[in-house]
Amino acid sequence: SEVRHVLPGAMLLVTGPEGAHNPANAAYRNKLIALRDSLDLQGAAHFLAEVTEEFIPDAVIADFFRLADALLLTSQEEGFGIPIIEAGFSGLPVFCAGLPVLRELGGEDVSYFDLQAGPQAIAAGITARLQGEMTSRWRRRARSAYPWQSIYRSKIEPLIQECVS
Repeated sequence: SEVRHVLPGAMLLVTGPEGAHNPANAAYRNKLIALRDSLDLQGAAHFLAEVTEEFIPDAVIADFFRLADALLLTSQEEGFGIPIIEAGFSGLPVFCAGLPVLRELGGEDVSYFDLQAGPQAIAAGITARLQGEMTSRWRRRARSAYPWQSIYRSKIEPLIQECVS
C-alpha cells in the first residue's frame, strides 16, 4: 500500500508456493491475505495460491517475469535465490532482503532492504529506484500509453480500412 501512494497503479503478484514441509506457511499466507483485505488492496495484491494450488510451469513463470516491472523478494530465509537470477535474465530491477546469500548473489546490482525497516522506508527505496530508472519509467509509460488495443485502433485498423477501400 505504501508504494501505491507514489505509484498508484502498482500491483503485486505473489507467485511463491507454500512450502510443503512447513505447516506454518498456510497460516502465514492467510495472514497476508487478511492484511491485504484490511488495507483494501484486493484489486492490487494477488496471490497465485488463491487461484490454483497446481504446479506453475516454468513457461508461465517466465510470462510473469516478462510482465513485471520489478522483483520483490521479502524472504527471511533463502536457499539460493533463483528468482534473483531469473529477474536478471528478464532485465528486472530486484528489491530483496539483505540476507548474506542474496547479497553474495546480487552484489551491487540489487537493491537490498532491512526486513526490520518499516513499510514506508522499504517502499521509499523501491519507488525512488523505479522512478529514477529510465528503463522502468519507459516501460510503465509504454504500457499505459500504447496498449495493444490503442495501437490497433489508431494504426492498424485505419491501415486495413485504407487497403480495403
